[in-house]
Amino acid sequence: MSDAKTNIKQGIDNVAAKAKEVAGKAVDKSKEAAAATGKKIEEVGQKIKNAGK
Repeated sequence: MSDAKTNIKQGIDNVAAKAKEVAGKAVDKSKEAAAATGKKIEEVGQKIKNAGK
């Protein structure tokens, strides 16, 4: 019975580790997307500013 408990615990630990990894990647992608969006907005703002000169 203890082998079954060990196997179940190991399975849960593996799932938790994988979930943490996936969540970290999602956060990284969100940060990249936000940075890219911010850069694009900055570029457009500069174009508008330059067009008014």
